[in-house]
Amino acid sequence: MKIQCCKGPSIGRFTPRKTAVLLFFSVILNAPPLVAQESTKAVKSDTAPDTSISGVVNSTEVSSAEQHAQSKVEPSAKKPDSKPAESAAAAGGQDQRIDMLGTDLTRNWKAFSSKPGLAFSDVWKLVSVENERHLICVGEPKGFLYSVQRFDNFELTFEWKYSSDPSGNSGVLVFTNEEPRLWPTSMQIQLHQPRAGSIFPSGDATSDSTTEATDLALEIGKWNTCRVIAIGGRVSVEINGKPAGEVSGCKPSIGSIALQSEGSETHFRRMFLKKLAATTEPVPSSEQTASALGDGVPVDSAKKPEQKPAEGE
Repeated sequence: MKIQCCKGPSIGRFTPRKTAVLLFFSVILNAPPLVAQESTKAVKSDTAPDTSISGVVNSTEVSSAEQHAQSKVEPSAKKPDSKPAESAAAAGGQDQRIDMLGTDLTRNWKAFSSKPGLAFSDVWKLVSVENERHLICVGEPKGFLYSVQRFDNFELTFEWKYSSDPSGNSGVLVFTNEEPRLWPTSMQIQLHQPRAGSIFPSGDATSDSTTEATDLALEIGKWNTCRVIAIGGRVSVEINGKPAGEVSGCKPSIGSIALQSEGSETHFRRMFLKKLAATTEPVPSSEQTASALGDGVPVDSAKKPEQKPAEGE
């Protein structure tokens, strides 16, 4: 065979020695790529991994392990807990209550007395008893304490007791007009010991009915609870957890909250008011309330006995 030489147009023939040298370098230079290609083909064709490319196999295994771990972590990742938000909402609901016996009594309340010239604190005293605020009404002279703010739809809760008078007498007025007279226009919720829970209009107020409750108050010296709900001119009352009565068609249906001074030393505590929307908590009808009252039967709404038809009709 002939080969061209770099010094001329052609080169001389290869000698056996030259041929051996060229083959040697050809093998040295071409062997690594050929071996790598053959090894790669072997890996693809054989299911068992070759230890000569263990680095590649290991990286694939690591990648698969990472993906598997992520697939486990992502579905089990906890969603933000909604309970704290619900608890916050509930707490917010509690915060919406108005503490009617706040520290500054004269800022939130005004007083009317049948005896002019008396100071506010001569009749109404805010004291601290075991880190709790109590409002004490000395009972004389007669009059009432009324809130500066006016309310229409609300829930009012409080506790009261008489210190010693077996026929203790006081009351709570709702929808109270600011009038300088002993019996202002309002709806009165009786706290008189034997009739606590009775509801009736006072002054120039009117309602579709009145209620009469008896024997719902606890013995003298014990704390009683009262719950009043007013919505859309309807007023329902509970005394010590028992329904006392309900009236509707109250006019007026907005006004101040008032506490009466009626001759007996009366203690009040834990008085809170929560404003309500007109549709928040419907007040039961007179018939529904009457059926659960026992002695506290609505007077005007009481059903008349059915008359039997005369014979021959």
